[in-house]
Amino acid sequence: MTEQQKYRYSFYAAIGLALLVFASLINDHFSRFGPGDMDVTSGNNQFKSRNYKGALRAYRAALDARPDHTHAHIGLANTFTQLRQYDEALDAINIAIKRTPDFGGYFATRGIILDHMGRHRDAMKDYEKALEVYPDAAKGMHWLDQFLMNVHDAPPTIKERLAYLRAEYKKPARERVLAIPEIDAKQRHYER
Repeated sequence: MTEQQKYRYSFYAAIGLALLVFASLINDHFSRFGPGDMDVTSGNNQFKSRNYKGALRAYRAALDARPDHTHAHIGLANTFTQLRQYDEALDAINIAIKRTPDFGGYFATRGIILDHMGRHRDAMKDYEKALEVYPDAAKGMHWLDQFLMNVHDAPPTIKERLAYLRAEYKKPARERVLAIPEIDAKQRHYER
């Protein structure tokens, strides 16, 4: 065997080995996906692109494949919130809370929905529960998420919103400002 033949053989063997490793990694990644997981991923991508109708279709497809898919329920809750369909959002988040009652992030999400619905005292209870169970909820939007989503001013954290609501409820009812629609409409959804 000549040196050139040895080189070609080694070259093709290295390429073949690299392809095997790559195929193994791809297989390992996709083998972890269960029923509905790809639809949830699609829904999350649609949501981030603000294609809320597409996100709803994808999350519903995930629930058709696996009715107990908690991430699909969370996706529905967030999407319905963006569409201002708060009753549907509340139904979806309540299912997620029922399935995973010890995750504070779900209470934070329900608090946000209740806040949008004008049920501020109920929202405060959920914010308190979220902070009790999941102290990281107080951190708010990560700087990298702000950069990637082109958010110049991070939305208030649930801790800040809770403090604001508490302060407003100390005022006489006629002086309270619990919602400012123009500002509230600019709030952006983010995931932590």
